[in-house]
Amino acid sequence: MSLKKHVGYLAPLNYDIFFKKVFKDKSIAKDFLQDFLEIKISSIEELKNKYRITDESRAVEFDYRCVIDGKVVIIEMQQWDKLDVVKRFYTYHCINTSLLLEKLPLKSIPTGKNEEVKFKDYEDITNVITIVWMVNDNMNMEEDFVSYIPLPEISKDFVLNKELWRDKKNYKKVLEYLERIYKIYENDTRDLDFLQENKLIFVFQKNIIENKKNKSYYKWFKFASETLREDNKKEDFKNFKKNSFLKIIKKLKKDFLNDEEIKAIKDTKSYLERVNRFKKSFLKLNKRELTKAGIKIGREEGREEGQKEKAIEIAKQMKNKNISNEDIANMTKLSMKEVENII
Repeated sequence: MSLKKHVGYLAPLNYDIFFKKVFKDKSIAKDFLQDFLEIKISSIEELKNKYRITDESRAVEFDYRCVIDGKVVIIEMQQWDKLDVVKRFYTYHCINTSLLLEKLPLKSIPTGKNEEVKFKDYEDITNVITIVWMVNDNMNMEEDFVSYIPLPEISKDFVLNKELWRDKKNYKKVLEYLERIYKIYENDTRDLDFLQENKLIFVFQKNIIENKKNKSYYKWFKFASETLREDNKKEDFKNFKKNSFLKIIKKLKKDFLNDEEIKAIKDTKSYLERVNRFKKSFLKLNKRELTKAGIKIGREEGREEGQKEKAIEIAKQMKNKNISNEDIANMTKLSMKEVENII
């Protein structure tokens, strides 16, 4: 039996093999980045995406890497939630910056007659933007996406200074604090402002679909979400008339897929099913453990402190196994705030 019978009208854009196939088209990548970053891109150049960083490290492979108007951008597709996702992609973000060393020109200082010392000219280091496209995991966020940039630590201290904010009499102090921050932000000595142009962005497809904001990027994630459904049909994509979407449809049509791509759909689907089975089994196991510990499934007022401690201990174990906060709260009947505070 042909495996194509198990594929909808289009293959899933969120699967790595098809994401890479689609974004190989520079015009598609350019349109997506313009819509998501809300900028106008005059030029885009695809870059090499596979590197060996040191003799001891394994190869690092980016899903997509390019230069847009002098800024280096990588896009990473994250299909399911993993505990190490923040540190992993922060590492990718740093590696992407380090790779700029490859093409830095040399400058030199004369040290004597016909002699010089050569070294890299770091003036040519450009900004780096890392976009992590999260398919299912929303990292307990409600926003469509969250962007992290290097900022002076004083800004974090200012935002988290609850005592300063709670007292209305501190209005003058707040303004003085802000003046100090603005002064630091506006200081571009030695290109200090360069730091703020580097971004690590976590994008949550699940939230974008639910929030339905009238943003130009919404259709990209809606399109991707539709392709994930196994029974997607031609009529599901009738409203995607932008030229880029017509190109994507052509690249993802079931009838044009080769054997390797069909196999990739089957293998990825099987892999994700195994992951979900593991999570369900773990939840089922912890349900039994909760019952054994005397913690009833169903929130009770006045629960004994000992029971709560047991629930917290089990919640910690579940967190270490990559179970979402929402599932942990449902199972243990701890509040979301209690779950979020567990380290």
